Amino acid sequence: MMKQVATSLALAASVTFMLAACSTTERHPDRTPSPTSTAAAHEETYNKCIDDRATILASDVERGESIKLGNCAEVSVVGAATQNSTIEIGAVELLVVEADGARVQVGSAERIIVPGSHNEITHTGDAHVEDLGEENSIAAA
Repeated sequence: MMKQVATSLALAASVTFMLAACSTTERHPDRTPSPTSTAAAHEETYNKCIDDRATILASDVERGESIKLGNCAEVSVVGAATQNSTIEIGAVELLVVEADGARVQVGSAERIIVPGSHNEITHTGDAHVEDLGEENSIAAA
């Protein structure tokens, strides 16, 4: 009787091991796991305020041109700006300028943080300003 129980347990363990080995992708590198609904790709939308947040690519503004964005709670300006281009923004709670060489005109702002360099930023109102970059010009208009 003990021999039959031991044999049954050994057989069950072998089957379990074989099934587990067949289900992994490590043993089958050509198999890719199927995507899950939570693994949807995140696509960034630039230059538009969506859900009160926007990321503006300074390099998207053509030389001598401007891009306008209305009121938006949180705005980030990133990238290397094109020479003689302007970014115009309405009222913001938080403006973060990580760009290099951007000219930004913002309406009222509660807080402005500038880790980027060589930027020219004008704003209205009493904004709390943190200039963390180099050679920035930040002034109330």
